[in-house]
Amino acid sequence: MSVSYLNFKPESPELSGLYAWWQGLEEDRGGRAALRRARSLEEVAFSPAYHDLLHRMERLEGSPRIQRERLALVAALAARVERSEGESVAHQMGAPVQGSKVSRISTLRFNRILQVDDDELGLLLERLRRLLDQLGRTVNLGDLAASAYGWSSDTRKRWARDYYRSAS
Repeated sequence: MSVSYLNFKPESPELSGLYAWWQGLEEDRGGRAALRRARSLEEVAFSPAYHDLLHRMERLEGSPRIQRERLALVAALAARVERSEGESVAHQMGAPVQGSKVSRISTLRFNRILQVDDDELGLLLERLRRLLDQLGRTVNLGDLAASAYGWSSDTRKRWARDYYRSAS
């Protein structure tokens, strides 16, 4: 019997559940605020809004295995997203500012994000929060969730490919 892991691929039940939870944060302003204020993944884990997301994921068919700290990362980041649109997050970072040839996120800042190791999720939270603010809190929520939850060497390579393809 193979173990299935939580993922946020397009059309997946996990992504549908995440979107429903994220949209519900519009009415749970206190929950959204608590997630935004949390200074660490441990503080995120103390939030009722995080536990709502966790329970949604636990109820998915097939009982996918959940990495709770990574799910806390997704919850904290999703709470900062105001609109979900666009291509991959890395593509959005590399795309030039309108009327300019300069990428929205500098190569230096982009490389600082890529330097975060797989197990440095607290540091990843800090850097991606700043990134979301720079991108006007409008990103592709599905790609953000999949990237943050599955942060690895493969994710960083995909981000580098997408960033440099869209960079001037």
